[in-house]
Amino acid sequence: MESALTHQIAEYNRLRRSEGEPEMTQKRLAELLGVTQGAVSLWATGRRSMTAQTAIEVAGLLSCRVEDLFTPAVSQAVISEANHAA
Repeated sequence: MESALTHQIAEYNRLRRSEGEPEMTQKRLAELLGVTQGAVSLWATGRRSMTAQTAIEVAGLLSCRVEDLFTPAVSQAVISEANHAA
């Protein structure tokens, strides 16, 4: 089953393909975030969770909502963490 993060990367690529933008890969996303590709892979497989701040950055890079990166239960926890950090 495709993870929410993997789905959003694919959706980003589908929407940007006609605009001639480079494809978003786990490697490119990692470079843009200043993390390892392994970290992105762990998020995509659900073996690790990204921080609220990282989720906000990823959502900005993929032009989606933070909630779109997670299952509904995880989304609520990340949003709650972000609200407490603010």
